Amino acid sequence: MECLSITHVQGDHRSPSTPTAIPMKTSIAIILLSVVYMMCLQSCAQPANPGGGPRDETPPVIDLESSTPNEQVFFTKQDIKVVFDEFVDVDNPNTNVLISPPLDVNPKIYTRGKEVRIEFDEDTALKDNATYVINFGDAIRDFNESNELENYSFIFSTGAFIDSLTINGTIKDAFTGEPIEEVLVMLYDEFRDSIVYTDRPFYFAKTDEDGKFEIRNIRNDEFKIFALKDENANYKYDLDTEKIGFLDEQIIVSDEKNGEAYDIKLFSPKQQFALKEYNADDYGTIELIFTDDPTNTQITSSVTMVDEFVEFEEDYKIMYWYSSAVDTSFQLFINRDDLKDTISIRERSKADFIEENDFKMKANSLTSDAKLIPQTNLSFNFNAPLKQVDTAACLLLIDSLTTQKLECSIDSLFPRRLIVNHNFSIDSTIEIQLDSGKIVSIYDQVTDDLKLSFTVANAEDFGTININLDKDLFIDSSYYILELMSGEEVYKRSFITGIQDTLLTYKLIPPADYSIRFIEDRNQNMEWDPGSYAEKRFSERIASKALESIREGWETQVSISSDIFTFIPEPVETELDIIE
Repeated sequence: MECLSITHVQGDHRSPSTPTAIPMKTSIAIILLSVVYMMCLQSCAQPANPGGGPRDETPPVIDLESSTPNEQVFFTKQDIKVVFDEFVDVDNPNTNVLISPPLDVNPKIYTRGKEVRIEFDEDTALKDNATYVINFGDAIRDFNESNELENYSFIFSTGAFIDSLTINGTIKDAFTGEPIEEVLVMLYDEFRDSIVYTDRPFYFAKTDEDGKFEIRNIRNDEFKIFALKDENANYKYDLDTEKIGFLDEQIIVSDEKNGEAYDIKLFSPKQQFALKEYNADDYGTIELIFTDDPTNTQITSSVTMVDEFVEFEEDYKIMYWYSSAVDTSFQLFINRDDLKDTISIRERSKADFIEENDFKMKANSLTSDAKLIPQTNLSFNFNAPLKQVDTAACLLLIDSLTTQKLECSIDSLFPRRLIVNHNFSIDSTIEIQLDSGKIVSIYDQVTDDLKLSFTVANAEDFGTININLDKDLFIDSSYYILELMSGEEVYKRSFITGIQDTLLTYKLIPPADYSIRFIEDRNQNMEWDPGSYAEKRFSERIASKALESIREGWETQVSISSDIFTFIPEPVETELDIIE
């Protein structure tokens, strides 16, 4: 836009003492002209780059002449200065800058204009004949565009040379086989068993998002190696909740073994049996989560309940359901040989709970396409335990005038489940009704009428899986757990107790995608056990592999031999992946 120029035009001049009325339209025009004029003046006062210019995408460049020399030998403790060609910033240095070997007191790292400064604490003592790496990663960036200086490290040696050997590898979860990021991989030059509890490592690195790590600038030596999910960031294994992984022998770092790869499995050790957490926010239900299998745990209350149920669930969970005669606070007692615990439960309103929560069916035993699997009972799961079921609660709808009573009962092990004990005809279409008011929860709630239509499937609508176990599996162990997985859920589980169990057949498997999880059960407790560093014991081995899609009327053959516990970097279709 061109700037307006103002030209004075000679015309009729009147005295201020003789005012002349200005027409309304003329006044408006003058105001608009003034606004445009001011906008143009502002535009002219703010010149812009004619072409905008290209965006700066260049990371900051180090001014070597003005900086403290990198890769010094015979380094003595001194403040370090790294100078750049532009203003810079260090993103969260306390987290993103790693120093190996770690120092007793971290140095102060900050920026001043175009400089990154590292100032050592006066009490910091550097090790003799050690190569130190101050790894900034991608934390240094220019101030204006945040262009990162990638993988920058400042390195120095207190000895005569810079160590240059490396190791690398991958850290994975011992149970899932998934890589884990932000795990410390630590090397110690002392071999006592307690070193990981008491001392910081001599060298370390952290894994990336793919679970991979690399430790550089290592000296030629022998080391003890650990992987640690360091929850309190103190470089020590001192919390029961911290995951750890280790190798059973020291590793040798040398010119011949330079760049050697090590894979370590990370696990959470079993904790002493205890109540981990609980939830009693709602009336009528208390969720108890333990650190280990709560089998044989007794749950009792300090008050007499109208109704109460205890359910043992997966993931070390117990559900305690209760209905009290009056709203009251009470204590819940947890008793087992190795645990005595008490929880104080606040008073909750039963009336408020009933008003806010309906009693309803949550699921049934039909397949996703509303078919009942042959040779199974139809069942319904509700959102609260059942107190009673009328004999006329379940009705088979024959036509608009005729019904037939069906025998229904509450599952003794799972009180939220109603089982229909009836053999329905195969290939028939069924319609049943759960009658209103005939099914009562422990909170004295009743359901509305529920109608359900389904068909009874034929055996040919399902697939079969035959699993052959090679005898060589039983040379080292006779006990295994085999799980047929549907996604993350266990669809079927089998406990293998010796060489006699060499063939497993799973029939009537709904067509879908499945996988097999095969677990070595060394201690015969019918569950997977993690390792223990204190006992120098590794996690029980576990392997997993996806199967071909199960089809209607098809049989799928699976063979398992001992080599499934051999790591396969690039698995082929006929073998199982290893997850040690």
